[in-house]
Amino acid sequence: MSYSKGDISILISTMNRSDFSFLDAMFPHHQWRDLNLVIVNQTQKGQELKSEYKNIIVVNSYDVGLSKSRNLALKNCRTTYGVIADDDVVYKSNFLQKIVNAFNKYPNAGLILFQVETFSGKPFMKNYPSQEIKVSERNRPPLSSVEMAFNRDYLLENKISFNEYFGLGSYFQSGEEQLLFKEFLNKNISVYHIPEFIVEHDEVSSASDQGSNRFIYAQGALKYLEYGNLSFIWLAKFIFFLVRHQFISASESLTKYKVGVNGIKKIKNLIRKDSVSQF
Repeated sequence: MSYSKGDISILISTMNRSDFSFLDAMFPHHQWRDLNLVIVNQTQKGQELKSEYKNIIVVNSYDVGLSKSRNLALKNCRTTYGVIADDDVVYKSNFLQKIVNAFNKYPNAGLILFQVETFSGKPFMKNYPSQEIKVSERNRPPLSSVEMAFNRDYLLENKISFNEYFGLGSYFQSGEEQLLFKEFLNKNISVYHIPEFIVEHDEVSSASDQGSNRFIYAQGALKYLEYGNLSFIWLAKFIFFLVRHQFISASESLTKYKVGVNGIKKIKNLIRKDSVSQF
């Protein structure tokens, strides 16, 4: 079976919108009124966004948190495929065709990772793979949510979603895309990387933020989910890496280690509360 552009929805997380004018900047090469869009607008009561278009689904949410917004968008996607979006990106003229071509080439793919370009025309990440690859944990490319396209059926059948403890507006400000990616791999669903740019974004990256408290805090929590109590050892090695590559100074190492430990302790407490609340 061959798919077309009409089989793809763009899932947009945004806040406090009262009209669709922001879509003009996101889709300068397209008539956005003709696209399949799922817009989750985190807002206040009485300030809802409304759609009069059959192909544009709007969900007004009175909650906060990027992962919560993305999960609402996933639940409301009605097409076979979806691509994850933020409201500050710009889509390239041929992005839909690139996504269609990729899924037609790899019909068994649950997730396909593309590439993001900066507004100055450079790769958003320095170490994107140069060739198409089937992705594993060993050859995982750098991850950004807005380069992810997925098969909706795989998400629903395997109950895959964003971990709402992670992402902007939650306990840990980053790492949600890493956890989503790992869910696909853990459930033996094929993931591919296609070295094609589909979207443009401002020239910022969490890679330049590796020495920040929020990044180390989130990494401690992420690695606890992966390694359990061995994450304390991983964290020590990570702090050494940060010192060696001059993301932090040697004099900061103990303080930064404690930040990561606090992240581990926080996720342990959250998991414990979750397990208690289920009884």
